Parts: sequence; structure tokens; C-alpha cells
Amino acid sequence: MARPPGPRASRLPSRLRRPAPCGGRARPPDRRPTPPPPPQGIFLNEYLPAPPVGSEEYVELFNSNSFAVDLSGWQIDDSEGGSSPYTLPAGSVIAANGVFLVQRSFGLNNDGDSVRLFAPDGDLRDSHSYATNPGSGIPWSRYPDGVGGWRTDLPQSPGQLNP
Repeated sequence: MARPPGPRASRLPSRLRRPAPCGGRARPPDRRPTPPPPPQGIFLNEYLPAPPVGSEEYVELFNSNSFAVDLSGWQIDDSEGGSSPYTLPAGSVIAANGVFLVQRSFGLNNDGDSVRLFAPDGDLRDSHSYATNPGSGIPWSRYPDGVGGWRTDLPQSPGQLNP
């Protein structure tokens, strides 16, 4: 004699039954909001590939936005295949219409290299390549800040808007 279906048995035909999820439990949907994409308007502004003896290389960023931007997780790198990228630490914030200076060795080659800026999502946001040595202590600078052409005739102004 056939047993009647129990409380867990389905009365649906097998073709309409859904299989149980793997692991026995369904995962609840992820309710965390998707983070917004990093804002546009952050640019390379000045860098020093050939510092004088006793000094360090530096890269300066410019924020063209009317609001501050959290730079945590942004990366500064030289040419692909060169040194490892430098990741800006948590709490790195650039002021509205301001500059942010990073002084350290980036492994830039004096006689030619690239400086690249990546957003935390890996998107290349800005870059500049040079093929000649500008000279010891001579920076590559943008004028006007963030959007102008690259020049080597401006004095160093690390951490300040370009003159």
C-alpha cells in the first residue's frame, strides 16, 4: 500500500519541482549598496623624476572638483612592467580645487618613463610620458593646473598650485 505524502513531500509533478539549492540553504541577497564610482576630475599636476641629491621624487595630484575627494585606494605607477604601483592609504583626502602631494621613490627613470594615475576600480585616469631628462631638480608641471599642457619651465611648487 502506498504511503500518503508527508508534510515535506510535494504534490507537484516532478517536472514542476525546483531542486534544492546546493549546500541546503539559499543565500540571502546582498543588501549592501553598490559603492559609487570614483569621481572624475582628479589629475596628475606636477612630478619630479630627477630629484637633486638628498631629495625624493614626488607626484602631485590636482582636484578640479568643487568638493573634496577621498583618494584612498588610488594608485600612482610608472610605465607598465616597471616598479610596483603605490597605493594611497586610507584617509588620503584631496581638498576641493586643491593639490595632494606624495613624496617617495616611484622608480621613475630620469631619461624617460611614464607616470600613471589609476582610480581604485583600476580605471586609468591620467598619464604623462617623457622621453628626455628634464634635468636634476626640474619638474614636469601642468599649467594651468590639472588641464594645461606639460612644461619644464616652471619652478618646483610641490604641494602648491603651479605659479
